[in-house]
Amino acid sequence: MRLSLIVLCLLFTYTLFAFQDSLVTRGPYLQSGTHQSMVIRWRTDSAVVCKVSYGTQPAAQTSLLEETTPTTEHEVKLNALNAFTKYYYSVYSGQALLAGGDTTYSFVTNPLPGTVQPIHLWVTGDMGKRNQQQYDVRDGYWNSIKANRHTDAWLWLGDNVYTDGTDEEYQTGMFDIYPEVLRSTVSRPCPGNHDYGAINAISNDGPYYQNFTMPKLGEAGGVPSNEEGYYSYDYGNIHFVSLNSEMLLWYISSNSQMCNWLRNDLANNQQPWVIAYWHQPPYTKGSHDSDDAFSNMSFMRTNIVPILEEYGVDIVLTGHSHNYERSYPIYGHYGTSDDFNFTMQVSATSGKPSENATYTKYTTGPNPNRGTIYIVCGNGGAVTSGEPLNHPVMYFSHQDSAGYMTIDVNGLQLDAKYYDSRGNIRDDFSITKATGPTGVVALQDLVQDLTIYPNPFSEFLHVQFSLKEKTSLAIEVLDINGKLVQTLFSGVAKAGPNKHTALINGFATGNYILRIKGEKTGSINKLVTLSR
Repeated sequence: MRLSLIVLCLLFTYTLFAFQDSLVTRGPYLQSGTHQSMVIRWRTDSAVVCKVSYGTQPAAQTSLLEETTPTTEHEVKLNALNAFTKYYYSVYSGQALLAGGDTTYSFVTNPLPGTVQPIHLWVTGDMGKRNQQQYDVRDGYWNSIKANRHTDAWLWLGDNVYTDGTDEEYQTGMFDIYPEVLRSTVSRPCPGNHDYGAINAISNDGPYYQNFTMPKLGEAGGVPSNEEGYYSYDYGNIHFVSLNSEMLLWYISSNSQMCNWLRNDLANNQQPWVIAYWHQPPYTKGSHDSDDAFSNMSFMRTNIVPILEEYGVDIVLTGHSHNYERSYPIYGHYGTSDDFNFTMQVSATSGKPSENATYTKYTTGPNPNRGTIYIVCGNGGAVTSGEPLNHPVMYFSHQDSAGYMTIDVNGLQLDAKYYDSRGNIRDDFSITKATGPTGVVALQDLVQDLTIYPNPFSEFLHVQFSLKEKTSLAIEVLDINGKLVQTLFSGVAKAGPNKHTALINGFATGNYILRIKGEKTGSINKLVTLSR
């Protein structure tokens, strides 16, 4: 009898110490946050039952959620939380504290969808290189910008680790490098081609999908995708769409499941701002060339970009090229770089507030919500120098160092900044949303039966049209970069038929833009060709 008691005591002591000796080897890290829930994940070195205590005060974590089955891969969803509220949490195994105990183990729930308030985003791409540049980007953001405010979401632009997306690479290139970030900031990833190195492209199974939990059921807003490779969510008055550029090419066709879901999701969006992101850029001349006809970059440009522009998406964020590139607001460019022309630029200014050039995006009036800015920020862990960086849609390009972006949205104002790894701002732009003037007739609505001939022309160019009413206008010829080279007419044009003939001398052969602009909103741009 006494021997049995001794054996039981020894077994109890062994079990107690076994629980206490369990160690967290990954995390905790936050996933799939909503305005009323948060997913917390972590890994232990042995299979144990854990529990999470949480509360709105560090010393009063009175709520408790306990697992029912021993495991090494832990995933707990905290429900019935208050919107936009800071919570503190700790992880236990039995009575042993495994993680927590200080204020860095915390999270803030999303605001209610549609809420207007300041929102701050951190954006990185291609960061998991496990090198000094990755540390510099992390420290540059975390020690300066993050120190002054909460990060509402951290957007990952793919190739999150290198080289094959294995679980070990996620450990050494992600979880070991960003432990404090991950336990207090919700990461919102998309996959890249290197993440897909260890993924079955047919079944979408592998470390990327096993390590992250996405809001695929529409629990954070948006239409359910039922896929963790692409999904959407709301944060305040921003609607986010995370897409997958890494699927087999026939899955990116215009009538694919992802494209049909995307149309449905954007058609049902109620938020004024829309930001889309994925890995392979539709426009780049960096360490990759988007003109490659049989690339995922080309397929995304051909099949995805027209959908985004149809629904007025504001910004597209991508990685893949290990540099930074930022476009003008553009619309309607779905071909190669040689196909781009000035008529596809919605604005030719810098977008910089310091130059009084902030972009204005009108939500009503002629061509509402037109103009999308495309960004490549694929240098979160490395930079590839020596590339030409000369894609014509781009306003600014940079390849001198690694870097990252921040995006701040407050109401109908968006401010974006790009920082190099030394913390210097190298690019910035702002967008303001406004309703178009009411009761104003667009120039396009007045001009009828526009004919430009001959085209191509060799010397004389004839412009013929009919006006519904008398109006002031100018007819100009610009070079392909938008620089004025000749004014054909400037004055008051009469109602009814109008015809103007111009003698073109001293111009080089090639393409030009004929632009009609006036006192009415909008302008008309046509491509003409001078041929000797």
